[in-house]
Amino acid sequence: MNDLVNVSLPSNEKELAEKIDHTVLKPEEGYDAILKGIDETKKYGFRSLVLPLSAIKFASEISKVPLSSVISFPMGNDPLEIKKIQIEKAIDYGAKEVDVVINLLNAISNKFDLVSQEIKELTELTHQFNAKIKFIIETGYLSKESIIKISKIIEEHNGDFIKTSTGFGPRGVSIDDIIIIRNAVNKNQKIKASGGIKTAIQAMTFLYLGADILGTSSSVKIIKEFNEYKDYFSLLKFNF
Repeated sequence: MNDLVNVSLPSNEKELAEKIDHTVLKPEEGYDAILKGIDETKKYGFRSLVLPLSAIKFASEISKVPLSSVISFPMGNDPLEIKKIQIEKAIDYGAKEVDVVINLLNAISNKFDLVSQEIKELTELTHQFNAKIKFIIETGYLSKESIIKISKIIEEHNGDFIKTSTGFGPRGVSIDDIIIIRNAVNKNQKIKASGGIKTAIQAMTFLYLGADILGTSSSVKIIKEFNEYKDYFSLLKFNF
């Protein structure tokens, strides 16, 4: 498995942080959490800070940390035209990447022609602005066959990342999700594991199985655990 995807696991804190999208999305956290997220992203060097669209402009005006914004979050059922506006606004406000929830109503109903049209048009739009797009497919709602089908559609239309979950769905990412997606697409297609990743052992496992990056609100905890138990991971033969 790992030979097929050329797994290169992080061997230190910096390398692990560079694979983590640090997430601040819970509405009860308020702007204090956004300020804290900015500070943590700076301190640890996380890959990006993921914020709601309404907070992107605020964050970009006070910080230079790389920003990602969620689009049509968390259900994905906004019309295509609305998603396009949201993407344009996110990039205009300062986001370098967008994490877009696919239309789950279409996906669950097996309307794959509509899913494909949305993915194609949103990818083309995002790439016009020299930004990257991650498609959240919310694996907890999908059958294995649908996960494979939608992953292949994203790959076909050059979506930058297949992202597993919002963290607000019926479940987060599972080991099976990553194995299914990784085996459905070629080794160059990027995967973001997200939803319910709270420990360093989870983080390293998903990376080992073929995820390229991680999305989590437990980023700082994961980094601290990684530093504390690095020798333990080595004993598990994670090929440091």
